[in-house]
Amino acid sequence: RQGARSLELRAAVLGAGTIGLLAALSLRMRGLEVTSFGLTPAPYQNSDLLEEIGARYISTKDTGLREAAATYGPFDLMFEATGFAPIVSLP
Repeated sequence: RQGARSLELRAAVLGAGTIGLLAALSLRMRGLEVTSFGLTPAPYQNSDLLEEIGARYISTKDTGLREAAATYGPFDLMFEATGFAPIVSLP
């Protein structure tokens, strides 16, 4: 990659439920910068847990995925954990 961006890899975790929390924790333990996306506006228990492990939490009710990706991306990895099957067919 070009530019002044750090060498840290970036991951997006779609979904902040049990599987999304596990994915975010695993990715943080491997040194990735993690942005987790969920429906519920912060603060709430899962957003607090994500922030405690050093991940960023974005509510998609406040900020769209494309907008957040432009701000916090580009993402090197995306982990889908929403439990909503049609999400994987984004254009």
